[in-house]
Amino acid sequence: MWKKRLLQGMSGYRFLVFALFMLVFSGGLRAAGEDEYQKKKISLQAANETVEEVLNKIGKAADIRFFYNHSAFDFSKKITIDIKDQELRNIVLQVLSDYSVDIEYQLNHTVVLRPKTPMSSIGVQKVNGTVIDAKNGEALVGASIVLKEQRGVGVVTDVDGKFHVELIAVRRHWLLVLSVIRPKR
Repeated sequence: MWKKRLLQGMSGYRFLVFALFMLVFSGGLRAAGEDEYQKKKISLQAANETVEEVLNKIGKAADIRFFYNHSAFDFSKKITIDIKDQELRNIVLQVLSDYSVDIEYQLNHTVVLRPKTPMSSIGVQKVNGTVIDAKNGEALVGASIVLKEQRGVGVVTDVDGKFHVELIAVRRHWLLVLSVIRPKR
């Protein structure tokens, strides 16, 4: 009986290793040319529109998403721009030239914008913690913790169930939402 269970467990383990291998391998193939999207050439016209509206236009034209903390940037400044057949990265640099911003092109066609100013000068509230299972006391790996007021701000717990998030201190209290997806036992 125990041999049968051991063999069943081993086949499940083999399947898990195989699935993980396939996931990593296929992701590696997809990621090989994924960052090329920043070299995509687009044309853009905007007359007396806010920087935020222009970023939205760029997103639609290049099939990308911009991800940034709206309270960290004031993109209400109006600009006029007329660009023909230029690379996405050059257009983004031109549109954001008046801002102190770090631009990160991620593999999933997402452009992350972060303020260049040190977070300590903005006023940051640091939140650290460990997420554990109430039933057995084990650390919950991969649990997501997001800010309820801004779903784009969040982190994922590490292998020890620990997380660290820095929130711009514009409020006194924050509400963090925890979610975990686990296989059914």
